[in-house]
Amino acid sequence: MARKISLLVVVLIAVVSLSLILVACGGSNTSTTTAGTTTKAPTTTPNPAVTTTTPTTDPATPTGSTATPGNDTTPNSSVATTPKAPVTLTPVTYRGENEKWIEEVLFEEGQWVEPHEEYRLTAGKGNDGTEYEYMWYFSFKAEGGHFGTTADDHPTHPATPGIQLVTEPVALYIKDANDENADYEKYNITYWATASWYQIYCVADGFVPVDGTAYDVYLVFRTPADTELEDGTVIYNGSNYPDQYHYIWDLGEAWIYKAPQKSESKYLSQAQLDQIKGDSFWLLENEPTTVTADGSVQVKFKSDGNPFNNESDTKGVAFTLFGELYINGEEYKIEDGSYLPEQWYILNFKVKDFTPVAGETYEIIFTITSNDPTGTYCAYSSYYVLAAAVTFAG
Repeated sequence: MARKISLLVVVLIAVVSLSLILVACGGSNTSTTTAGTTTKAPTTTPNPAVTTTTPTTDPATPTGSTATPGNDTTPNSSVATTPKAPVTLTPVTYRGENEKWIEEVLFEEGQWVEPHEEYRLTAGKGNDGTEYEYMWYFSFKAEGGHFGTTADDHPTHPATPGIQLVTEPVALYIKDANDENADYEKYNITYWATASWYQIYCVADGFVPVDGTAYDVYLVFRTPADTELEDGTVIYNGSNYPDQYHYIWDLGEAWIYKAPQKSESKYLSQAQLDQIKGDSFWLLENEPTTVTADGSVQVKFKSDGNPFNNESDTKGVAFTLFGELYINGEEYKIEDGSYLPEQWYILNFKVKDFTPVAGETYEIIFTITSNDPTGTYCAYSSYYVLAAAVTFAG
């Protein structure tokens, strides 16, 4: 009997020991209840019991780490205390104050006006008779709706295109497009004139172009505000965005300055040419000059330099007379009544006793003179055309 009791005690001790081992190994995740008390399972995963050789570092901690491994109730502090890198913004840098003004003021407050034709830079004469070596010509598209026409009863400019009421040019901002470190140079505008509904002529004080150089160019001006009378009446002054900066810019597309071709003849000496043209203004070809089988010639010229006043229904070029004519160095006459100016940029005439040969190329030089004694329509007393290569296709 005593042996049975001893054996029972041994069995009970073994059972209790086995229970303790199972609890230590995490064999149960349920709450253990005793009289009046409840103990919850730990909120973190305990460190597992190890029955073989214990490693020198916690498996969850990288070798060499100074973090202290967690225990049954404390999370691993290495995760919670790792500092985040500070967030820094890269400051915007500009090449100079003018570029900064363009980016931060003009782009934010201004209205972009889309250019219509390539910018041109030639010699020209102002409306007051002053001659300039470099006069800019800008033109713009109607897209964008920046300007309208004033009312017929406008007190100072009835039925006038809005661009003609702009009298506040700001500046021309110009930089060498190939110089990555250059700021824009600001050039004050010393001459300003507008024509039609889309044309601007201006002079940038001190700007001297270099042949073949690419430039990035902004023309900046400010539109007039609407006029408000004392009785509250608002007078529209032609700008759909009144009292705002506007700028003509080709969206960074480089404009390359090409020096005008030299005024020289293949068949006449320079002295002979100078004698013929004198101080006449050179009308440059806008499109190639053409000649037909019966000797009819048509010239389409550029408006560079503002050579004629085209504000009235009758364009300025209509107030001209034909002068001298030379073809390949020989003097010719034109058929009576054949000289016909057309629109504002076309000259037509028929050469007398001249039959072109198919495939041949001709140099045509001629002059026209002003027939406007008031000086209202013609900026110069005389003009000349030098078309160096006119080919008759046959």
